[in-house]
Amino acid sequence: MRPSNRMMAIEPSASIKMAETAASLRNEGKTVLNLSIGEPNFAPADHICKAAKDSMDRGETGYASSQGIPALREAVAERIWLDCQVRYDPSEEIILTPGVKQGLWYVFTALLNEGEEVLAPEPSWVSYSAAVSLAGGKLIQIPTIAGDNYFPPKEQWEKHITTKTRLILLNTPCNPTGRVYTKEELTIVAELAKEHDLIVVSDEVYARIIFDSNVFISIAAIDCKFRSIATTLSE
Repeated sequence: MRPSNRMMAIEPSASIKMAETAASLRNEGKTVLNLSIGEPNFAPADHICKAAKDSMDRGETGYASSQGIPALREAVAERIWLDCQVRYDPSEEIILTPGVKQGLWYVFTALLNEGEEVLAPEPSWVSYSAAVSLAGGKLIQIPTIAGDNYFPPKEQWEKHITTKTRLILLNTPCNPTGRVYTKEELTIVAELAKEHDLIVVSDEVYARIIFDSNVFISIAAIDCKFRSIATTLSE
């Protein structure tokens, strides 16, 4: 069987490879500090586990809407309203996925044509490049440095925008730098997106894992009229 050229061009996930190596060494009896996969060091809350079990006990184990359970979509819409004061229609504008990685691939597949470009600050999460490539696009990473607090200045964003640019991809709080973008930084991106008719995809999976005085702000809350914003939130 011959895989597609697109599939053959994808590099294996470095973080998954490290996790597998760590697990193998631990199985050999070696002490390992595994810093590969970004998982919290705590289990889901008891009421979450109980709600999942209660649902299965009620026989809710069959197919649901491909968009996700309606009641959950409504709860997500309410959560976004409370956090961002932005209204989304749960029946038309919210889709639930098995995880952020899956959701991002859906977004890229839906929005990218062959060869179109996605801009993202560098360094960024290792799976972004693969997800964009599988959708036929190309990830263009904008270098950042500690002196810029790992956020590209406006002129760097503008330098990388071309006729092929379709999306801007943000990750706040950011993996791996830990940056939580400020309102001023998000406003720069929002204005660039509006000026160049771009779509912003915001990966906010770590929105509730902040350990200092930083305050999380979703770009959806910035007062700027977008053609479209796709957000990926995890509670």
